[in-house]
Amino acid sequence: MRMLRAVSISVLVLAGCATTDRINRVNIGMTKEQVVAVMGQPTSTTANTEVEYLVYRLSVGVYLGQTTYEEPYYVRLRGGRVDSYGRVGDLDSTKDPTLKLDIQK
Repeated sequence: MRMLRAVSISVLVLAGCATTDRINRVNIGMTKEQVVAVMGQPTSTTANTEVEYLVYRLSVGVYLGQTTYEEPYYVRLRGGRVDSYGRVGDLDSTKDPTLKLDIQK
């Protein structure tokens, strides 16, 4: 009986494992439709004329089936294909793309 209880608890913990492992199934070159099939619908999207960002809030910590916290992850599509993905803030995903030049004469 103890063994059955231990196995049941283990299954509950594993069933609620962090959803961040889904991001590991995303690959460079995937289409938006393929990403949504793997990741589900994004929490939000952002786009301009060059790129589209799919933003997901993924469970990072899970204890006995209860989410302890979530973090934002992104998938960036350029030309309709994934060219970058990961945790928001990684790979300069939130860095201002403009360049500031201070020329002194």
